[in-house]
Amino acid sequence: MSGVWAVLVAAGCGERLGSDRPKAFVAFNGRPMLAESLVRLDRSKLVENVVVVAPSGWVEPAILCAEEENAEKVVACVSGGETRADSVRAGVAEVPEAASVILVHDAERPLVTNDVISRVVTTLQDEEDDG
Repeated sequence: MSGVWAVLVAAGCGERLGSDRPKAFVAFNGRPMLAESLVRLDRSKLVENVVVVAPSGWVEPAILCAEEENAEKVVACVSGGETRADSVRAGVAEVPEAASVILVHDAERPLVTNDVISRVVTTLQDEEDDG
């Protein structure tokens, strides 16, 4: 299957955490939580490109995080919207129409496995073949 894109939504503000930074930038294993999700998507052989959706004012730190992690599949980083749906919409808008699959992942769920990615992509591929 070609054209698998991931939209990594990291635009939450993290108010409930009581942190001075957005959730995706809170430390997790000694680095921003965003880094773990980025690396896992970047290393997946199934994901071809990644779009990061950062909180308003945090696009530059998100780009720096991707660079520090050598996340070569990141092709765009955009500001999120007021709601999660707005943020997802902003990320999906960066994906070309020719993409076969768009995976949307929440950066605050940093432990996604390649097995989960594979199961989702395979299921979508099977449905596309059936449909």
